[in-house]
Amino acid sequence: MARGKHESPRELKNPFRRHSVLSVDQLRHYRIIKRIGRGSFGAVYKAQSEDGEARALKLVNLRETSGDDFFMECEMTKLFSELKSGPTYVKSWRIPSKKVGVIVTELWDTTLGKYMDNNSERKSVPPLVLEKIQGQLERIHDQGISHFDLHADNI
Repeated sequence: MARGKHESPRELKNPFRRHSVLSVDQLRHYRIIKRIGRGSFGAVYKAQSEDGEARALKLVNLRETSGDDFFMECEMTKLFSELKSGPTYVKSWRIPSKKVGVIVTELWDTTLGKYMDNNSERKSVPPLVLEKIQGQLERIHDQGISHFDLHADNI
């Protein structure tokens, strides 16, 4: 079936299909390994850049969110990176023809949720980890920012 200008939003869910959003020139510089998360506005993929660095690619579906929200997401990602409270920001851009925004960061190897799943025999989080989380949240809160989606998989 031929596709017209209005392609299915499902393209963000399955980037491995032919003619998907990931066939666009700017994204050809990354080798997608797997999807590692899904949020309200898109999906996050583990990828490898041309220089061999591990990256996270967040693809924001601009059919489901506004350009202003995408801009805010980019700015928050940059700020968290500067505060050392999030992965290092690499770059971001829009792909207007596909109605997708892309945010690239370094890839963090785990989350608190995965840590707890992998250490199920532990009933608590080590104090050193809690202190690090507390310090990161304090830096964010000192900027007057609240995180509305705070759970173990986002830490």
